[in-house]
Amino acid sequence: EKPLISFAILAQQCRESLLYVGFAINIGSIDQVSGMFGPKARGLQSLLLTFTAVFVIGLAITPCESLDIQYFHHPYPGRQEDISFNCSSLPPFSLNQKGGWRLASCIGSSLLLGRNAADTVCDCLPKFGTTREQCSAVAYGTAVTICSGVLGEFECPKKPRYIPPVGLSEEETTFDSLTEVRLPLPKAIPKATVKAEGQAYFVSWRALLRMYNLAVNSFCFHNNVPKKEQFRVLPGWETDLLLVPVPKGMASGNLPFVAVIRRNDTVAMVVRGTQQLEDGLADIDFKLIDTFPEHLRNGANTNLKAKSARGWTTTAWEIIPVLKKHLERLPPSQRRKLVIIGHSMGSFMSKILALHFLKMEGIGYDRFGTGFEGHGMDGIESRNASKIWALNWASNRVGDENFVYEFGGLVQSRTFSFNLDIVPQAACPVLPG
Repeated sequence: EKPLISFAILAQQCRESLLYVGFAINIGSIDQVSGMFGPKARGLQSLLLTFTAVFVIGLAITPCESLDIQYFHHPYPGRQEDISFNCSSLPPFSLNQKGGWRLASCIGSSLLLGRNAADTVCDCLPKFGTTREQCSAVAYGTAVTICSGVLGEFECPKKPRYIPPVGLSEEETTFDSLTEVRLPLPKAIPKATVKAEGQAYFVSWRALLRMYNLAVNSFCFHNNVPKKEQFRVLPGWETDLLLVPVPKGMASGNLPFVAVIRRNDTVAMVVRGTQQLEDGLADIDFKLIDTFPEHLRNGANTNLKAKSARGWTTTAWEIIPVLKKHLERLPPSQRRKLVIIGHSMGSFMSKILALHFLKMEGIGYDRFGTGFEGHGMDGIESRNASKIWALNWASNRVGDENFVYEFGGLVQSRTFSFNLDIVPQAACPVLPG
């Protein structure tokens, strides 16, 4: 017996229609009707066929209020038992007392002078001892952090988290104030530009605050299948796509990692920061690898030398194909601007994502309106190209000198730092790659 409606197709289109789909499947088969009521029940069969046709047409023309939820493989484990090294065999750490005193003294005197805490630690780290001693201390601290269970499986709150208001009207909740500065990027964005773009910065920060709490509520109270109204990152914006990580060794997803929202001609990608064990493991894997792997080069034949930290880079590789496919489905009028917003780990990712979409998707031709045609070779800008901004909150050093050169020459980036936040500077340049 073949049902009149394909359950799989309707389930993919709209989750909240499952109740109606189940009804149609159970009683919508002609054979079932004949078996239940006999061969003379033609009138009832016609009625059911009419109901089914009306339902399918209505579903086709009615917007679905469910979000597009896409799961991606997170390259790092999400459980302590899946970590590859044995915490019980952690060797004892021998503190270089003289070096430790010099380090503490340097940090204390610099902070008394009002210097940034994060930069102070990085600048004073050579006082600790040799490069090997520095690396040993960082490695030991990393191992202790992992083995301590500080970054364990996420514990859900007892009630949904409060979603703070943006504090602006829907008409003001835009990124229209973003402008373009002359590339390559200067060391500091001109004060006039900062003043002009201030409202967009504020909106991006509020989007991140809301994203964190919405992600928790989605995971803990909506089984990661929220309706659009339950994941409204910004008022007046449509939330089109959620990317949910599935950590290595696990079969289910964790807190949503990326939300893709849209309004008029602008698409924004909001990327949260470290929340779980797999995120922390990615944050401390600083080994430099090629930023652009062969399978994501998209036919680019330019000289690709940029290298970036393995943890953030390999995680970005997993979500790039999904984001690219989503952008390709949008008409050009809805993706004239692309704003990538990230905090902490999310800001490391925003830099890699922005550079990828410009470098890999915009070289030689305008594949789907994102990037610069020929940029990186002859600097010719495509008339149909989207403009891309990366708004990076509490960002770390992501890559090597080649990455810095490429990123600074291509991306309209804005990076925001907090004076007492040491995490963004954890990858000190004095440490070996």
